[in-house]
Amino acid sequence: MGLAGLLAIALAACGGGKHTDSYSAATDKQTACCEQVAGDVRSQCLAEIVRVDDANVAQATANQRTYACVERHFQCDASTGRATAESNQAQLDCIQDLGE
Repeated sequence: MGLAGLLAIALAACGGGKHTDSYSAATDKQTACCEQVAGDVRSQCLAEIVRVDDANVAQATANQRTYACVERHFQCDASTGRATAESNQAQLDCIQDLGE
C-alpha cells in the first residue's frame, strides 16, 4: 500500500480530517451578532451567551450535538444582537428532536 493509501485510511479514521467544533462555531456566531449593537445592550447580550469553561464538557457528544443545532439554525437580528424569533424556534425544535 502506498503513501496515498495510508493517508486516505488515516483521514477516514479521523473523520476525514475535519472536525467541526460546534460549540465554538455556535458561540462565535452569537458573539458576532452581539457585537453589532453598542453600549450596555452589547454587554448584556455577550453576558447571556452560555459558555462552558471545561473543554471536555464543551467537546462532549451531547453538547456538540446541541450546539450543532444552534450553529445550524442561528440567524442574527442585527437590531437586537440576538437570534431572531424564528431562529430561536428552529434551534429549540432541533434540540428537542435530538432526544428522539
